[in-house]
Amino acid sequence: MKKATERRRNILDLLIKSKEPISTTYLMEVFQVTKPVIDEDIRVLKDVGYNIVGTPGHHGGYQLYDYVGATKWF
Repeated sequence: MKKATERRRNILDLLIKSKEPISTTYLMEVFQVTKPVIDEDIRVLKDVGYNIVGTPGHHGGYQLYDYVGATKWF
């Protein structure tokens, strides 16, 4: 569980700092995990209140919108 929480915090940090969408492939490479793991991490972050939007396509990826912090932690 500690690894998942740390990875989610790091994903969130990347999303906060990025002005461009971050691809699932990039996240998989950075964290050395599979697509289902990234999908679950994004779902958990959304569930606790982060407004993460995924866009499909070659230039798609995940972006964080209207970041003001979440009311819960993961």
